[in-house]
Amino acid sequence: MTEVNARAPGRAYRVLLTQGTLYTTGTQLANVSVVLPFICAQEGYYWAAALLYPAYCVGIVGVTHWRPTFSPELATSNTWSSPPPRC
Repeated sequence: MTEVNARAPGRAYRVLLTQGTLYTTGTQLANVSVVLPFICAQEGYYWAAALLYPAYCVGIVGVTHWRPTFSPELATSNTWSSPPPRC
């Protein structure tokens, strides 16, 4: 009979956890709604930095609400794999 060595791959869990954490952090730091207000504030455009996130939210709501008006064939198709982000 062949001996089976069933050992838990501890290193694989650490690698997956680290990779998932770094991916999530990178995604958040590359998000325009997060980074762009800081860039505007650094350049002295505080009014633009204050309006970017509300404008982003209005755009998401507007696209979701008025999409059937502009394109009726898109109203019945499932073009998004997930619901739009919430503000």
